[in-house]
Amino acid sequence: MAGWGTMVHEIVLVEGTLADIQELVDGAALVVLWDEMYLPPWLRTAWRPLIESARAAALPMPLDPLQELIARTALGLLEARTLALAGRAA
Repeated sequence: MAGWGTMVHEIVLVEGTLADIQELVDGAALVVLWDEMYLPPWLRTAWRPLIESARAAALPMPLDPLQELIARTALGLLEARTLALAGRAA
């Protein structure tokens, strides 16, 4: 099941304006969540070069299981913070 961060990124990428994308999309989170996101083929095609480039620059080698757990935990904390700032319960 997709988390809030994944769903927010999906919605903003598909339905958001450029300003929405600039304000709401976290590039690092997008790179981590990319493979789990449900996106239309046209959008995935448009963003794929940027995602692949970011991955090549930021992750020269795959994450080991502990690193991935740490990254996902950090994303969960970021999601909770975002919801709290938006006035919603985490």
